[in-house]
Amino acid sequence: MIAEETLFVIDIHAEGDCTVVFQEIFTALDIPFSITHNTESGNSKCRVYCQSEEEASDETDKIKQEVEKWRETLPIPTLSFTRQSITENEWVDKWKDNFHTFKPSPHIVVKPTWENYIPNDNEFVLELDPGMCFGTGYHGTTQACIDFLDTLSSELGTVPLLDAGCGSGILSMAALKLGYRPIYAFDNDKDAVDITRKHLGEFSKQNYNVIHSELQNYEPPHSFPLVAANILAPVLIENAEQLVSFLDDSNDSESYLILSGILIKQYPEVKEVFEGLGLKEVETKVIDNWKSGCFVR
Repeated sequence: MIAEETLFVIDIHAEGDCTVVFQEIFTALDIPFSITHNTESGNSKCRVYCQSEEEASDETDKIKQEVEKWRETLPIPTLSFTRQSITENEWVDKWKDNFHTFKPSPHIVVKPTWENYIPNDNEFVLELDPGMCFGTGYHGTTQACIDFLDTLSSELGTVPLLDAGCGSGILSMAALKLGYRPIYAFDNDKDAVDITRKHLGEFSKQNYNVIHSELQNYEPPHSFPLVAANILAPVLIENAEQLVSFLDDSNDSESYLILSGILIKQYPEVKEVFEGLGLKEVETKVIDNWKSGCFVR
């Protein structure tokens, strides 16, 4: 019998939905993590994986320092830290307790690999195995993006789409299910790129292209009628001209930019910046403390 691997983990608990906060902090630290959001309690937990108890102690100190750096940008509640050792099977069971099937838009259903769901004729199912990092799509910013994609699909039809900051690839998956072709996606995290490619594996490779790139360095193959950017507000503002440059500026058609990852209090500044670059707000969605917008050129 092969012995189960033991992992030393740091569990960080927070009141409320802190998945985006956790993603930014731990991606910046470049350490393995997983995030769960309990739909019943509304609370979040981030789990950081270490090879030894000593490493777990060192990483705890680093995390606390990084959290303080982000408090000026994001509303971070009081966090509680615990350390423990677990087996691989225990880790898998925890995911099953916290991630369940849900419907973020009229035609899209997101479900974990371990649950069964029989879709209606007008529904498309995204099946996810969350792995040890990145999101499940439950966060309000991701749900808003999927809902925008769903609404625009009936108007735009089969057109190319750019997924800027693809994360787990859930927006690219939803876009392919809704009929967008081809999908171009990038992320500044190599693990995110690998996970996105894995999640898109059910689709023909001619329908998508995923690369590792910083937003400011990304060179698109062409302009796009639709760009989705689920990225934190300061990054959106800093790279606003770059994002707008990705849009098709021909006179015979409209192009759309979906902006998400924005706290409600940050949204007015984001709107002002992008409307100052010639875009017009078409629709907004507010889920929890996050506000997302769809803009047209």
